[in-house]
Amino acid sequence: WLQWDDAALYIAIDNAINPKFPIQPGNTWGQDDAVEIAVRNEGVKDAPILVLRGFPSGHFESSDETGAPAEIVQRAARNVQYRARQVNDKSWVVEWCIPFASLGILPKTHPKLQFNLSVRKTSDNQWVEWQGTGGNTWKVENAGILELSK
Repeated sequence: WLQWDDAALYIAIDNAINPKFPIQPGNTWGQDDAVEIAVRNEGVKDAPILVLRGFPSGHFESSDETGAPAEIVQRAARNVQYRARQVNDKSWVVEWCIPFASLGILPKTHPKLQFNLSVRKTSDNQWVEWQGTGGNTWKVENAGILELSK
């Protein structure tokens, strides 16, 4: 589920688990189960791709894998609220509240965001994406557009 207001982007995911195999609850992207949100302000020339990754352990991080400057990567994690928990052997859920200020996005000025959402499922060795990119999961220029309109 995705929702937004003037202050933040809200994302909630109910993530199915294959009950025959336990999730990998560590904090390493690619190796452990996780959710990734990748976003870029489409209306700003040379805007960096920002990547937030959350794990079933409750840990989340802002990644520098896209080459975004360190200060922007650090700012992207500021004031983000992240919660995760395994509901049972069939599901784990995540909830994000991501302030637009942390992302450097002004939705009223630039309401279009290049966006992708990806889930790493280790038990079945799957990379599940909202939109396949033909490359890294965070290549939002090959993914989708969120248009923030009221």
